[in-house]
Amino acid sequence: MPFSPRTLLAVAASFCLALVLTFLVRAFARRFGFVAAPKTDRWHKKPTAMLGGVAIWLSVVIASLPFTLQTVYGKYILLACAFLFLVGLIDDLIHIKPYQKLIGQILGSAYVVYYGLSLPWTGSVLLNMALAIFWLIGITNAINLLEQARALLGTSVQAQDQDEMNALFEIGRAFSRYDSKRSFEIVDPLIDQVNEICAAARTLEGFGAEYFEDDELNLLNGSNVAQAVTRMSNTLGTLAVSNFDRAKAAADRLRLAEVRLRAYLDIAQQSIMGAAK
Repeated sequence: MPFSPRTLLAVAASFCLALVLTFLVRAFARRFGFVAAPKTDRWHKKPTAMLGGVAIWLSVVIASLPFTLQTVYGKYILLACAFLFLVGLIDDLIHIKPYQKLIGQILGSAYVVYYGLSLPWTGSVLLNMALAIFWLIGITNAINLLEQARALLGTSVQAQDQDEMNALFEIGRAFSRYDSKRSFEIVDPLIDQVNEICAAARTLEGFGAEYFEDDELNLLNGSNVAQAVTRMSNTLGTLAVSNFDRAKAAADRLRLAEVRLRAYLDIAQQSIMGAAK
C-alpha cells in the first residue's frame, strides 16, 4: 500500500488518541482494581494497571474508521481486530484457559484469510492461507511467549551457568524486534556478569587455565569466557539496530578494552547492515 498524507494523518491521530486514552484507561483500572500483581512469570515489580489494550484498540479503530472503510479489506481487518481484542479483554477479566484463547485467535485470523488476505509465499493457495493464519497467531503471541521463555529461566537477573546466559542473550535479541526496552532489561545485568567473569578469568590465569595472551583476553581460543564475550557482543550489535545509544552505553560499561572494542565493532557493523536493509 503506497504511503500518503492520509496514511500519515491516520497514524498521527491514532498516536494522539492513544496518549490521551492510556491515561484515562489507567486511571479507570486503578480506580476499580483492574491491576496485575507481580508474579514470577511477569517482569513488572509492582502492581500494574491492566486493560492497556482498550486504549490501543480504541485509538486505532477511531482513527482508522474514516480511512480503512474505503479500502477493499479495511472493514474485514477492523472486524477481526475487534474480535481478537474481545478475546484478550475476556482473558484479562476472567482469565480464560490458553486453549480457549488460541481457538479465538484462530477464528479471528481465519476470518481475515477467508476474505482474501493471505501471504503469497508459495504456489499453493491453501498453504498460503495456513501460513497467514500461523503468522497472525505467532505475532499475536510473540511477546507472551518470550516472557514465558524468560520466566522458565528463573527469577535471577543473572545467569546461573553458560547455557542459561546463552538463552538469556537469545531472548534479549528476540525482544529487540518488539520491545527494545525489555531487551535491555534482560541484557544489562549480563553486562555486569561478563565483567565479573573476565575478572575471574584474570584471577585464574596461570592456574591451569589460559584465557589471556600478551595481557589481553584471547577471544579466539574458544574458551568459555571468549564464548560469553562473543555472544554478548553479538547481542549488543543486534540491539543497536533498534536503540544505538543504549547499546553503545552498555558497551561503555565493559571494563576490558579488548572486550569493549569487540562490542563497538559489532555495534557498528550491525547498525550499518541494518540501515542498509
